Amino acid sequence: MHRKISDSINQLSGSEARELLLLAMVRLDVLYSSDVPKEEIMEEINHIVQDCSSLLPPPREDFHTAHIVSGDSAAGSIRVGLERDHKVIGFPEFFAMGPLWKLEEEKGRKERYEWLRDHINFGGDYMEDEYVNRLEKVMEEICAIPEGLPIVVWTADNAGEQVFVRYILHELQGKENEVYLINTSMAYKQLYDTADTRHFLRQTAEAHPEKLKEIMEKKGSSPLSKEEIRIFVKQWLELSNTKEVLRIWEEDGIKSVSEDYYDEQLLYHAREAQKENGKDAFIKSARIIGEMYGHLDAMVNDSFLEYRLRTFVYSGILEIKGIPKAMRNYSVRVKHKAERGEST
Repeated sequence: MHRKISDSINQLSGSEARELLLLAMVRLDVLYSSDVPKEEIMEEINHIVQDCSSLLPPPREDFHTAHIVSGDSAAGSIRVGLERDHKVIGFPEFFAMGPLWKLEEEKGRKERYEWLRDHINFGGDYMEDEYVNRLEKVMEEICAIPEGLPIVVWTADNAGEQVFVRYILHELQGKENEVYLINTSMAYKQLYDTADTRHFLRQTAEAHPEKLKEIMEKKGSSPLSKEEIRIFVKQWLELSNTKEVLRIWEEDGIKSVSEDYYDEQLLYHAREAQKENGKDAFIKSARIIGEMYGHLDAMVNDSFLEYRLRTFVYSGILEIKGIPKAMRNYSVRVKHKAERGEST
């Protein structure tokens, strides 16, 4: 029951949620200010719960196509671009970071969860309250895709989405549905590059909804063959045996690298910001990360960069001011060599 209530509330718009809360408070206030038995109050509370559950529309079963894409932002763009008879499932993961080892098994999922919980600032209580439930719900949606309904898996030229498509194709192995693969980075180049203009689309979420619709119409015509799927699944199983926690997209392939891969660049931007603001000034961590992010061609999760910035604090290279519960909540400065115990 608690899960059903949570799902109902999560699908309400802000105005619907406020209206429901207002009505519930008014109804309860009337009851408490009246001389009514406790049993009637409990019955009214139960009615409020039922009202909340009934706000969910019945599940649709008349979809033309199912789409699976990495990330809520990309899923939102596809929903806007396509007609309502397309079911869109946004997979809430960024597979460029975090362990992939045995992720198709419970022990692997547990290891990934614990690593993300212990290293990445997602804000609030996301890992404790939402992460596992959201993944379970998405996997239930994928498993519930009816037999015979075409499935479109979206990807782009970045490590996160390329790992994602291999993982999803592994998970879809038991289904007989035709599966189509659309690479938005490649499609953008093919459809919109001209002699004067070259497009570099780093992720599906960067594409305009109208462009996604056109890409779907022009590039989603041929399903993957069994051999193509077999190769993707084999590549997933290879990734599933790796222990690294960071991956990059290089020379049209996924490459596992050390987690300190971006450290030198990150420290460079911290030092440059320090030069601009004075040697004793504290710089907002969000500014340092934003500066670096703007100079990167690759897709990197800013939460991973924030994790690496914190490692400089732990190792004594940076001094911190504030509480590092989110990148906007603290500032850092580069310690002088003397402060780090180094000779000048």
